[in-house]
Amino acid sequence: VVDDSPLWQEALGNQLRHWGALAETVPSGPAALAALYAARGRPSPFDIVLIDLQMDGMDGNALARSIRSDVSLSATRLVSMDPVAKPTPERKGEPPLFSGRLVKPVRTTELRQIMSRLVSRVDVDSTLRKTEAPRPVKLRRRECRVLLAEDNSINQMVALGILKGLGVSADAVADGREVLRALESIPYDLVLMDVQMPEMDGYESTRRIRDPRSGVIDHDIPIVAMTANAMQGDRERCLEAGMNDYLPKPISPAALELALEKWLPERSTTYSVNSDQASVPPSSSKESTAKLFDWDGLLERVMNNTVLARNVLEASIKDLPRQFESLKANAVTGDRSRCLERLHSLKGSSANVGGTAFSELVQRIEVQTMENGIEPLLKGLQDLESELSLLLEAMSGHL
Repeated sequence: VVDDSPLWQEALGNQLRHWGALAETVPSGPAALAALYAARGRPSPFDIVLIDLQMDGMDGNALARSIRSDVSLSATRLVSMDPVAKPTPERKGEPPLFSGRLVKPVRTTELRQIMSRLVSRVDVDSTLRKTEAPRPVKLRRRECRVLLAEDNSINQMVALGILKGLGVSADAVADGREVLRALESIPYDLVLMDVQMPEMDGYESTRRIRDPRSGVIDHDIPIVAMTANAMQGDRERCLEAGMNDYLPKPISPAALELALEKWLPERSTTYSVNSDQASVPPSSSKESTAKLFDWDGLLERVMNNTVLARNVLEASIKDLPRQFESLKANAVTGDRSRCLERLHSLKGSSANVGGTAFSELVQRIEVQTMENGIEPLLKGLQDLESELSLLLEAMSGHL
């Protein structure tokens, strides 16, 4: 796995290891080449390389061309990863650089499909294949209790649904002050902490929890951060604040399961989770539909609970327009700080519910607003409103 985000390195590396793969992660193109060259003489050289296209220095396409130009690495299969599903520019006369493509945030089902396809020429009786059927999960914590700190109601609903599907009892609060009050009265076993909340953010909440002078019951309670930014340095900032681990948003059941397995105390109860059945790769028309609204992705996040998925849709159809109207009001008054908060919330809500195209548009405008002020947002409001209308129409079709 080649990615300059420590968060994505860990998330993808852990998922692949969970399936039984021998996975290594590196932060750059030069580090990837060094690892590939070092492994050539080993009994098990690298078979597959997942490459983030958007890296500083040597980007993903340059790395792929370097690998393809080396005869000793010709058998290595390459998979591109990019927040936007776009074709990789090929040079005339060159064979395709990549054997497959993934769109970030990477869905577990799509990662499993592409890995299964690329290893199919090898006679493998691996855990990867076994995940296509219901599998027992060795999580012994039904009696454990989790506190979810998340100010976004849609994200909160999805996360609580995943936790319920994993057999974990959870309570939800909306800001850091509520976190402290809850931990002062109830002996929770773990906190899932959104890092961006009003009143008091996740970093400050964590620092107060760790302070022995605070009134919380357990100052050493495991705290797992949840962040939608996946920016370089996020991991270090979370750890410096006193958090134990972190997860990328939108939260996937597989990543959350691994975090719970790692940090929750063991109890006597076992249960099972039904993973999605592997399916054939989608057609281009299905990919286009999923880009607008990814119903299958939403179902995967709520572990095939169609009742919960439709409840999430109903809530989102009401909530997303309200969030957008608040964004417009803040944009008209020129409140850049509030606009960035609204954009961040819209980005997370729409990504969590499966609105890939809208979420990507919001993210682009969020970055432009960070860098250039309020003007890009004012110019982009009409495009945002049009894309939101398309998303709401597509979502309504699944109710």
